[in-house]
Formats: sequence, structure tokens, C-alpha cells
Amino acid sequence: MCADHLQDSPRGCYDGRAGWRRLFLCQAQNLESTGNALNQVDLHTHTTASDGKLSSLELVQRAARLGLTVLAITDHDSTDGVDAALTAGRSLEVTVVPGIEIN
Repeated sequence: MCADHLQDSPRGCYDGRAGWRRLFLCQAQNLESTGNALNQVDLHTHTTASDGKLSSLELVQRAARLGLTVLAITDHDSTDGVDAALTAGRSLEVTVVPGIEIN
């Protein structure tokens, strides 16, 4: 599990901002293994609308299963996954924040 948005990442979690990235990774791994919600918000996620491995629905479902209460969908140069995420978020009680990462 990578701090990079609730999914495996081929590039790993280090991107020069090691402090908060390592902290988030530890919290994410703890959520996955114990179910304890140490971090209930993820404000930077990607779906298959850009370079993520999970669809919007799958990402929101996983966030709900892990106990996240707020999830931002911030795909690269795309808002294609936002509508499906908002719909899923309403039914799964996850607040979805629409966003975009401009490259």
C-alpha cells in the first residue's frame, strides 16, 4: 500500500517530501492492517481517469472500507472520474472533494 492514494505505486512513496509521505504511509499501512483510522482524509488521489489503478467507484469503496471520511479526486488534467466518485461517496458516506492536478 502506498501513501499515493490508497493503491500500489510503481514509483514508491518518496518524492522529495519524505516527512509527510512517510508519516502518511505508516498511517495507511496501519489502517490496512488494523482498521484503526489514524488519518481519515486523503486530499490527493488519482483514478483510472489519469494514472491511478482504481476506478472512481473502486477508490471510494476502498476509502470507505478503510474508514476515510473525506476523499479528494485529483486526477491529472481530468475531471472524468469525479461524477462517479460523488455518486459513490453519497451512498458510502464518504465526502468526495472534486479537484484536478494541472500538469
